[in-house]
Amino acid sequence: MNVIGMVLSGKPRSGAMITMNTHRRYPRHRFPIDIISQCVWLYFRFCLSYRDVEEMMAERGVTVSYETIRSWCRKFGGDYAC
Repeated sequence: MNVIGMVLSGKPRSGAMITMNTHRRYPRHRFPIDIISQCVWLYFRFCLSYRDVEEMMAERGVTVSYETIRSWCRKFGGDYAC
């Protein structure tokens, strides 16, 4: 089970674990690193709008606003540009 499954169910399942490295890289963020990195990757890889990424995540059951995605892209976009 991946971290996205844990977020959707609201409780941890066997095998769903966030490492300490994750907390250091993305401190004080509500969403797990998998969701943040997926949104940022989608935005930059496929040249989508923030609202397109928001809709794609909603189809997967993750409720996140386009403003949150925008702030993630501004903050973490440099990591994906390299």
